[in-house]
Amino acid sequence: MKIKRPEAQIMPLEMRHAPFIQRYASDAAVAAMTTIPHPYPENGAEEYVRYDQSRREKGAAFTYAVIAEETFVGVCSVGLDKCDRQGRPELGYWIGKPFWGRGYGYAAARAVLTRVFSERGYPFIVARSHEDNPASIRILEKCGFQPEGTEIDERGAWVCYILKQNDFKRAAQTEESKDG
Repeated sequence: MKIKRPEAQIMPLEMRHAPFIQRYASDAAVAAMTTIPHPYPENGAEEYVRYDQSRREKGAAFTYAVIAEETFVGVCSVGLDKCDRQGRPELGYWIGKPFWGRGYGYAAARAVLTRVFSERGYPFIVARSHEDNPASIRILEKCGFQPEGTEIDERGAWVCYILKQNDFKRAAQTEESKDG
């Protein structure tokens, strides 16, 4: 039986996405599982998009709006300047609460990883997930990330992961064979 995957597209983040970012990033439930500040600043989304565009121009970040059924549902990125303090490229993502549990996080992470590994040639990418976020942990593990340790900061404990490009390709092939 063929598994129906959720459709999610990625496109470079633009100012037209700011109202949606503002709405969903302001949700305390989203902030609790991410590094998004809460309360979210009133003009935080516009500032974020401007900041992200300058990072993209410098080649320091590759941030994408996640679009499903022609609707903005979240953000997924790989950044170099906001890394794990060791200068390694780091995957980050969040999905608006109304869209949780539909597979968009995995679809977006997989699309961004495919693009960034292909276009940038990084040998590996790291990621972190709040230890109380099993859905995010599942996304990372399904993409092929391997646990690397834990980190504790003012927001709690984070599980740290690493994904080597070859492991991602292997995980993607496994997923594709399940679909067939």
